[in-house]
Amino acid sequence: DGVSLYPSACERLGKEYGGFLKGRPKVLKYNTLNMDFLNNQSGYFVKIKVLEVGKKLHFPLMSYINDDGVRVFTNAMEGKFMFVDKTTLEDLIKFQKIEFSLIQGYYYDEGRNNQIQKTIRKLFNLRLQKKKEKNPIQIVYKLIMNASYGKCLLKCIETNDRVINGKDNLWKFVQKNYNLIKEITPLFGTQKFIVKTIESIKNHFNNCPAGVEILSMSKRIMNEVMVLAEDLGLTIYYQDTDSMHIEYDDVKILKEKFKEKYGRELDGKDLGQFHIDFDLDKSVGEIKSIKSVFLGKKCYMDILESKDKDGNIINGSHLRMKGIPNQSINYTCKKLNKTPYELY
Repeated sequence: DGVSLYPSACERLGKEYGGFLKGRPKVLKYNTLNMDFLNNQSGYFVKIKVLEVGKKLHFPLMSYINDDGVRVFTNAMEGKFMFVDKTTLEDLIKFQKIEFSLIQGYYYDEGRNNQIQKTIRKLFNLRLQKKKEKNPIQIVYKLIMNASYGKCLLKCIETNDRVINGKDNLWKFVQKNYNLIKEITPLFGTQKFIVKTIESIKNHFNNCPAGVEILSMSKRIMNEVMVLAEDLGLTIYYQDTDSMHIEYDDVKILKEKFKEKYGRELDGKDLGQFHIDFDLDKSVGEIKSIKSVFLGKKCYMDILESKDKDGNIINGSHLRMKGIPNQSINYTCKKLNKTPYELY
């Protein structure tokens, strides 16, 4: 599991490129639409046409959206178009050996602001300290760090819900805001009303260039580990946004080869590192999965095994089913008299 993947990407964006892009984007003209020019800029966002894919991967880095609106990750991208930033294009060239033509895009040439690297590191260390103290505020620090990515890509907020107490207050609100009210819902058994109003989007602001670059850098963190594993012939059974399932005994090989190739420690609990992140009550040793079922994206389960303080083997489950809480899964198991493994 990647340690705080998006905060890790923020820090690495600072270390590798110097932080977030500054200034306004400029349109690439015919005479600047080449890699010699782009490689000398602070950053860029371009549309490319993939001409050839030199290296096929089990987990392809390229994708397109099909006619049903579903994003499909595939190696068969010859003749298809992609929108990429600096990080993604560099990774496609490095890891999949693509040949491509540049179609159009924007570039930035006013440098970068590296405040994010210091801020993320400070927040990360604060969270570690609060976790050691078992202070629940550590969750707030986690949310703040993830919001530094999420808020960058925020869609415009088109409606707002407010609760108004009493009919008199509701009437006053309606008189002042009648042209903005979308719907009014009375709360059963109370004198309260939920009023949904239309919000103006003229003041909406986000920072998509920063959000896209954080996402691309988070993919680079994953790509380095996964492509190296594939090159070494190590099997990855499942991959999610910030995690992968790999043979327990292969982790040692991967750690050694990663250190050789990138000069960094792979295993650890610092930003940019990976560690085994299964939870099992009363476990005092390493936890591993001894059996798994993968049904699809974000829908899988593991039977976990570890040892307690007395050296006894203990087992448990690691359940994932996007949109379905674990309580619902456990309730269904009980109702059908099945184990989670049998249910999956």
